[in-house]
Amino acid sequence: MDVKEFLSFETMVTPKIIKIFYIVVAGLMALGTLIAAFGALFSGSFGTFLIALVAGIVGQVVFRMTCESMIIFFKLHGELVRTRQSVEGNRGE
Repeated sequence: MDVKEFLSFETMVTPKIIKIFYIVVAGLMALGTLIAAFGALFSGSFGTFLIALVAGIVGQVVFRMTCESMIIFFKLHGELVRTRQSVEGNRGE
């Protein structure tokens, strides 16, 4: 990564951060889901156990979709930058 591109925001670092953030938060969500589900199961509430599992799965899916949407926006930015550079390069020739 070129320092000039980094300082002028031509290169985005956020997609890399989003991927790391996703791994950490998804792991914490899975751990929280397991704790809630087994806590409910050991307290004798099978319905709450199922609700905790379903909520954990749905939460994971929604969180994944949110992270993917953010990454798509950054990829779109990259494509727009490449298109602009291509257009500007063609004008100079």
